[in-house]
Amino acid sequence: MPVRIFPPTRRTTVDIGTAFELHALRYLNEKLFMDLRRVGGAGDGGVDLRGWWWVPKARGTSSSFSSSRSEGGASGELERKRKRVRVVVQCKAEKKSLGPRNVRELEGVMSQLQLQSHMQSNQTSPPSSQTLPEHDQAISLLVSQSGFSKGAMIHATKSKTPLMLVHLPGGQPFGSLTPERLTPSSSPSPVARTSSLSLETPFRTSSDLSGEESFIDTPPTGSRDDQLESDKRGEVDDIQVESIWWNKALSEGVLGGLVELRREVLSSGRARVGLWTSGKRLGRYSPAE
Repeated sequence: MPVRIFPPTRRTTVDIGTAFELHALRYLNEKLFMDLRRVGGAGDGGVDLRGWWWVPKARGTSSSFSSSRSEGGASGELERKRKRVRVVVQCKAEKKSLGPRNVRELEGVMSQLQLQSHMQSNQTSPPSSQTLPEHDQAISLLVSQSGFSKGAMIHATKSKTPLMLVHLPGGQPFGSLTPERLTPSSSPSPVARTSSLSLETPFRTSSDLSGEESFIDTPPTGSRDDQLESDKRGEVDDIQVESIWWNKALSEGVLGGLVELRREVLSSGRARVGLWTSGKRLGRYSPAE
C-alpha cells in the first residue's frame, strides 16, 4: 500500500510570528540568561519581547536597583557587582535577510519609548509599562530568522543605540513541514551555514568595521573545568544560533567592556556563541526570587 503524503499545513503570518517570538524568548531567557516576557500584540508599540538583563557592573558605578536596596552579607556584595539593564526586542520571521530599514525601525522604537518616558517623568502620572524609565540603561535586540545584510551590519555598527543582532534559525510553527524538519540529520550544521556573520568566520566588510566587532573568534581561555562544564551543557543544547553580534554602544557603553562574545567549539564538534566575563562563562546573574 503506498504511503500517503499530506501537504504541509498552511500557517498564517500570525502563527509564524508567534512561533518565532516564543522560540526567541526561550533562547534569550535560557541561553543568554535574560528575564523577558512576550508582549507582542495590538498596541505593543513595535516591541515583541521586553524585560531585564542582569550583567556585571564596573567598580565605582551604581544602578537604580542596587542603590535603592541596602543588604548585608554575601547578598549585598552581589548587589554591588551587578546591575540590571532594560531590554527591548523585535523578532522578525522573514525569508530574506534584514536590511538597514529594519535596524532604523528598531532605533525609532527605542527613541519613541525614551521620549515617552521623558515626557511622563515631568508629569505626576505613573510611567506606562510601554515606556523606558530614565534611570535605567536600555538596550535593543533585533532577532532574525534569516540573518542580516551587509548594509544592516554597517548601519548597526555606526548606530549610537546599544544594539544586539541575533541570527536565530528555527522556530517554525508546529506542523510546518520543511525539508529541515523532515530530515533533521541532513540539515547543515551552524558552522557549515553561511550568513552575514557566521560562526565559522566573523563578519568583516571594510575599514569601517575595523575594531568595531565584539565577536571573538578564539578558543575560550577559562580553566579546563569551565570548558568541560561548558561542553556538558552544550551537548544538550537544542536551540541552534547562527550568530550574535553587538555594537560598541552596547559592548563598551552599557556593558563597560566586561562581557565578551566568544565562539565555543564543543566536544561534539558543534559550535555556539557564549557570553564570557573575567575569563569565565557568564551564567545567570539575576537576583534570587
